[in-house]
Amino acid sequence: METIKERLEYLRNQLQAENISYGELIELQSLAQHIEPGDVELLQAAGVPEFDTICDITGELMDEGFVIENGIFVTHIKYKKDLIKFFRDPKWQAAVEEDDLDIVLHVLSDEELLEFLGENEYYYWTTFYEN
Repeated sequence: METIKERLEYLRNQLQAENISYGELIELQSLAQHIEPGDVELLQAAGVPEFDTICDITGELMDEGFVIENGIFVTHIKYKKDLIKFFRDPKWQAAVEEDDLDIVLHVLSDEELLEFLGENEYYYWTTFYEN
């Protein structure tokens, strides 16, 4: 059975040979979330606008979502459940609790955790627009 990655390479070859059918273009559009973020050739052929942001957890395109800025790193997360999972990572919590917080994060409910971290600007929700 052909993997998604193999199928994308087949579609790339069809595109480069200028032999891609309308059905294959529609298939490519349906596989857009599996295309590597820097693969401009396939992203353009799939009709993905260059300004779309990709979720770092699921690889899905996002026009709105959560943003975590941590020094030089920026993480984009589309779904709340994935945001909670991200913040529940023990390594992340240990690092944050060393920031002289007066609260132990692992004892908070999911909603309390998101409320606390949002109020303390560890993340925010935004809509992504074309530059």
